[in-house]
Amino acid sequence: MTFQYNWRNILLVVVTMCMTCTRIIREEDLFYPRHFPVLSDEILRTNVTIELGDSIALRGWYLHSANHTQSLIYFCGNGEYVYTSEVRLYWLAANLRCDVLAVDYRGYGSSDGKPSFNSLLTDGVEIYDYLMDSVKQSHESTFIYGRSLGAIPAVYVASQKPISGLILEAPPTSAAEIIPRWKSFLPWYVRLFVSIRPDSVLESYEPQPIDNIRSVTAPLLIIHGTADKLVPIDVGRRLFEEAGSKQKHWVAVEGSGHNDLRIYDRPNLIRFIHL
Repeated sequence: MTFQYNWRNILLVVVTMCMTCTRIIREEDLFYPRHFPVLSDEILRTNVTIELGDSIALRGWYLHSANHTQSLIYFCGNGEYVYTSEVRLYWLAANLRCDVLAVDYRGYGSSDGKPSFNSLLTDGVEIYDYLMDSVKQSHESTFIYGRSLGAIPAVYVASQKPISGLILEAPPTSAAEIIPRWKSFLPWYVRLFVSIRPDSVLESYEPQPIDNIRSVTAPLLIIHGTADKLVPIDVGRRLFEEAGSKQKHWVAVEGSGHNDLRIYDRPNLIRFIHL
């Protein structure tokens, strides 16, 4: 039996399939609005430079107001720097009534040098000391906020220095636990043949956040999105459970991923600062 192609029927099937898969674009699909709160005119911004002993200068901003009674050090996430975090920093300063110190990591933004895990930790302490020695006024309370990668220096500083509270947003536990999870970003047929893991140096580096969090005794607030794939929510929960803090608060934001977690409507954050 000889099989003959009926090209007309084949074309009809292809056209029909394409029609059933057609995505209809509506007017609202053309817009991707992002609304930010209005920045306060009461907050003044000062450029800061922290000179380190190895001829490296870290640069950033100090947001301050005469009405503020507390201080907050903000550590940015990976791929972010002080300038791109402007709206977030001003919102934190205005709504938490905190003077905010935010400094770019080595190699980020306008800071010198090359980033490394070791410099994240040691420079975090330098930033804390700079706040205490140079720009902090008569504030009795000092908080630390670490977002994603910023949780690494935030947890370390909180384990080494006296603070009033630690706020973490989508924090990792360790390279060994996080990096293999990134395999989920690959197509299923690639995942069959590929594994992702940290190299031996990164995997064995100490201390990791999971190590430092056990030494943190200050009040702790962790905010994590339930749809976070980069740092899955169970990772942040494990960090929360391991924390040495007696007073700790967990906030899971339903449907939020790693980079779309809005802090602007988080009353928990404001309550935590003003406990």
